[in-house]
Amino acid sequence: MHTKVRLDSQQVPRDLIHERHFVSGARTARRAAQEYLARFRDLIGTKAEELNNRSRRPESDLIDAGIEYRFYAEKPQFGTTSVAYYQTVFGLPVWEAGLQST
Repeated sequence: MHTKVRLDSQQVPRDLIHERHFVSGARTARRAAQEYLARFRDLIGTKAEELNNRSRRPESDLIDAGIEYRFYAEKPQFGTTSVAYYQTVFGLPVWEAGLQST
């Protein structure tokens, strides 16, 4: 599958544009998003260990953790469901940083 990576002015990946739709056998949008992130993490620029806790919510207190992506929200709209993840450091959300899969 050919995928174009759209970068911002600082060369950070912002969008993945696939030649064909990504098809998942997952039963929920959240599971499909997790599968997608695991499959395309190299193109997104994340490390495998940053996705280990993607099903967990951010913490309310500091913990001993590096950069991670943690579940934020699942939003259905117009027949599509978006799943969003906070980028966290020490378990806490980083302001305006995260991932979204639609």
